[in-house]
Amino acid sequence: MPTIERRKSHGKTVYYAKVRIKGQAQSATFHSLSEARKWAQRVEVGILEGKVSPATHTLSDLLDRYMAEVLPQKKASTIPTQRAQLLW
Repeated sequence: MPTIERRKSHGKTVYYAKVRIKGQAQSATFHSLSEARKWAQRVEVGILEGKVSPATHTLSDLLDRYMAEVLPQKKASTIPTQRAQLLW
């Protein structure tokens, strides 16, 4: 059964939808309640039919992506320090 919560974000109302079935959890944020309900129903059916699988990202994947996409945009003086911290 999906859970939908109404939240305030930057002064606007958003809807946070969460579906948990068979040990799998998926969540997303929407600007309208109807979008949240449609998404939750689609994900719920997908999980029950075995079509939706949870994302399997590791910390190593995250750090590699950060070093490739974000780190090059930092100040040149901070890159060596941050790279050393990430590779530690």
